[in-house]
Amino acid sequence: DGLRILAFGDSITYGTSSAENKPKTGYPMLLEKKLEALFGGHFVSINQGHPGENTGAGENRFDGVLDKEDPDIVLLMEGTNDHSQGQPFGRIQAQLSSMVQKALNHGCPIILATIPPVISNKYRNRDAQAARIRAFNPIIYEIGAAAGIPIARVYEYLTSVPNWERELMDQPTANHPNDAGYRYVRDAFFEQVADGMENGSFY
Repeated sequence: DGLRILAFGDSITYGTSSAENKPKTGYPMLLEKKLEALFGGHFVSINQGHPGENTGAGENRFDGVLDKEDPDIVLLMEGTNDHSQGQPFGRIQAQLSSMVQKALNHGCPIILATIPPVISNKYRNRDAQAARIRAFNPIIYEIGAAAGIPIARVYEYLTSVPNWERELMDQPTANHPNDAGYRYVRDAFFEQVADGMENGSFY
């Protein structure tokens, strides 16, 4: 049997700047297809990415989505917009931690992702946002350790590729992966989902 997977987050979960600029070509659908191909069974990805959302808005709608979708597992990746808006680190941490705890209280395993990188180029200057994300991502691991949950290493997967800024990122927006980048986002989540399936964490 497959898993009912809730992917929750902002435009990077939604699939903005992917081939069709929508969920059909976003990372959750790519993950669903990879899991079905390698494990068999019928996996269902539920895309609850809301473009432009920050962690405060995400926390506000999280309970309702959990109740409606009743997933087997949650994939949470959010915070890009908080760092664009200059939200305080403590607030972002508290809101992500709250969502993690809400999922666990719902009886649902959750995987939390590091916040993806952003770039600066002729279209955008995202230097301040990029610096904040680099500084905040260690806190993602603190949240994971406190809750005893796995971390999908999205930032690390993307930035490990030579010339990732040009090869894996959408240039006009400078804060979304392109199709090649979304495959790395998928693989960062796949690593943790596959591990959880193999050790029985999700059944």
